[in-house]
Amino acid sequence: MFRIPSGLDGAPWILRLFILWSVLVSGSLLAQAPDVFLFDLQELGSFGEDNGIYAYSVGTTSCNIGSVELLWHANDSFHPVIGQEMYRYYDGVLEQIGVSWLKHSFCALSLNACGSCQPTDCDTLGIGCSDPYSAGLNGQQSNLGPRSQVNAHTGVFPYPVDPPMPPFVTVVDRRLQVAQALIDPALNPNTLYFVSGHYISPDDAQGGNGDNNVAYRQVTVSDNPASFPLNFVAGSPTQSGEPGIQAWQDYDPQVVIEEVRVPGEGLMLLGYKVTDLGAGQWRYDYALYNMNSDRCA
Repeated sequence: MFRIPSGLDGAPWILRLFILWSVLVSGSLLAQAPDVFLFDLQELGSFGEDNGIYAYSVGTTSCNIGSVELLWHANDSFHPVIGQEMYRYYDGVLEQIGVSWLKHSFCALSLNACGSCQPTDCDTLGIGCSDPYSAGLNGQQSNLGPRSQVNAHTGVFPYPVDPPMPPFVTVVDRRLQVAQALIDPALNPNTLYFVSGHYISPDDAQGGNGDNNVAYRQVTVSDNPASFPLNFVAGSPTQSGEPGIQAWQDYDPQVVIEEVRVPGEGLMLLGYKVTDLGAGQWRYDYALYNMNSDRCA
């Protein structure tokens, strides 16, 4: 949050800026190449806490809605990686409160959750086919790699991970991490929570089909300090192909979201809301979501 500098407290405006970070790649729904689409967030995992930080994971189901098989090699860099995030909507503002490392996928099942499927072996996701990853697999620490090694725009990354990853020691290492102060129901009344997932894959990125690799879904937090487990909200299905920042506008129609395309590179989304406080005072809230720009902001 950016607060007004000292000496400007009497100015008739308030500015708050939140940066929401994600690693996706750009694209369209009508693909002439492989096109991995995040179809469903179908499971939640809770792993306990360490030193006031709680660990979670989100199960994801992807579909290849493109016209070419999507590469899914376990032992080289031609496979999707899967990220997970968490957000809270409080006091009219959406904040990103947690991120995970990236799950390195290893086998595509080519199922039919998305409709007609042309199944293939484990090394590719067939045309029209779906592939589920449970919350357990997406939270498996040994297969989670650093985001910093993945180019968000091109989808290129080294594999095996180079340099090697530091060892995981606690239950929260590498997983989706959220601080207790941001998730404890007793400390956060009147707060809405959302989880999101996203896929990055080099052949999907090279085909220009990465803007639909993300989805979000509303969750609640159970009042159990041992793990503060998450639950999906009945009647609130996965918002397929929609980034986490979209929850802000979906739950507050006064929010405006505009695309900011980095020339020759990735996509960012700028959300903002202007509130008339009366007596000539205004409040300005901003959120910048980096969908797939490796240059960042």
